[in-house]
Amino acid sequence: MGELNQNSQVNAIGARRNFTTSRSRDCRLTDPVLAFKVDVFYQLIDVALKQLELRFEGQRQVAEFGELFKFLFPHTMLKLSDAELETEARNLQMVYSADLGET
Repeated sequence: MGELNQNSQVNAIGARRNFTTSRSRDCRLTDPVLAFKVDVFYQLIDVALKQLELRFEGQRQVAEFGELFKFLFPHTMLKLSDAELETEARNLQMVYSADLGET
């Protein structure tokens, strides 16, 4: 096949591809729809995802803290009966009685 330079690669069928010419270059977007997509829409999605990650990070940390908070997760709540949920809530209230009042 011959010798390849550092900037080339041979694909499965043996055609040579030069990466120095196929690299993406920074350029100004001229298509207004694509510019909106990149400048606004993708930015909005990034912010929304980051906010969701931050919002649920506290819940994740609480769950890792111990079994005491595990019943608060939706998938666990669906599996427990009402009596079991009430027992778990009372246990949590007893441990954190200074913060959680009895109702």
